[in-house]
Amino acid sequence: MNTRKGLIQAIDSINEWVGKGLRYLILLVLAIIFFEVVARYVFNRPTLWGMLSATWLWGGLSVLSAGYVLKNRAHVRMDIVYSRVPNRWRAALDVFNSLFFFFFVCVLIWAGWKYGWRSIKTLEHYGEVWNPPIYPVKITIFLGACLLLLQGLAQFIRDLTLAITGKELDS
Repeated sequence: MNTRKGLIQAIDSINEWVGKGLRYLILLVLAIIFFEVVARYVFNRPTLWGMLSATWLWGGLSVLSAGYVLKNRAHVRMDIVYSRVPNRWRAALDVFNSLFFFFFVCVLIWAGWKYGWRSIKTLEHYGEVWNPPIYPVKITIFLGACLLLLQGLAQFIRDLTLAITGKELDS
């Protein structure tokens, strides 16, 4: 029991740390967008790097925060049946849904690794005048999927414990 709690706490801590760290990058994205808007509409001098940088940062933030979002149960859910059943049945539904979740995330990890590793091996760049490296952005798909898988495992252990015992696993 203590091993499960320790594992869950470690996974929760990792995703909490990553999620809280990413919120500062959101400020960077906002600053870049603000700078680009002012440069474009006030000075009529748009940058080559502004919107592309903001888009890439936002994409990276989105995939890297998936584990944090799952930890806080903030993903979109259809509550037609889910909200009307007891907690133990919800946990059983979540255990069943985990089969689909793990399949999807494993495919995402595999594809993200393949996609990112190919980009790293070739030191892929965007291929325009500014020509920034794109491989750091592409590898975030793999990293974000790994964080999501870890958090999914922690949630699966919680849900399975609740479904079987009827008691929540305190983490």
